[in-house]
Amino acid sequence: MSQAGQDDDEGDDLAQALDNYVQDLDKFKIDFDSMPPPEWDMILSAAQKNQPERIRGLIEVRKIPASHSNFIGQTSLHIAVLWGNIECIEVLIEKGANVNAANSLSGDTPLHLAVTSNKTSAETKVKILDMLLEAGADTSVRDYSSKAPADYLKLLPEEYRAPLEEKLKAKPRNFEQMFLNDLMSEQTACIPLQSRFCPRPG
Repeated sequence: MSQAGQDDDEGDDLAQALDNYVQDLDKFKIDFDSMPPPEWDMILSAAQKNQPERIRGLIEVRKIPASHSNFIGQTSLHIAVLWGNIECIEVLIEKGANVNAANSLSGDTPLHLAVTSNKTSAETKVKILDMLLEAGADTSVRDYSSKAPADYLKLLPEEYRAPLEEKLKAKPRNFEQMFLNDLMSEQTACIPLQSRFCPRPG
């Protein structure tokens, strides 16, 4: 094949990839006019990079909501839990992040991710579960597959299951903190998506 023909094929492939990307975005029916300022996503990056003091500054100085989410409903708390960033979780909970927020893609709450994350050890999982449960995390919330966090324990190695199962079934919920989280979540920005992608109501 000539160089010109090869270049044409590569151009067609790129055009097709861009078309597919636009079509995938369109499935989410994002209302871009109602999206929060793009700089708010800095708090999501800080949660992934384990920068607790940056998170504190973004919330206190920049006034970014602790429960700000991206276009799939993933909050800083989701991300910090996924990566096992304990200090970030502490700051976010202190600042009123909604511990029961469900993302728009799978309906996962931070508690679901605390169990299923493949980036954290059993010891870290137990610590995170303690923090979330003390902050009022609801163990009964189900994701879009109708599974509660405890339903995913069977996917974990045997040595992980016993301590996590005990935490999920025996830890009392902090109802005062749950009320605070519900109140805070009503005041945070959420990108409007069509109902099939929106988080379940509290």
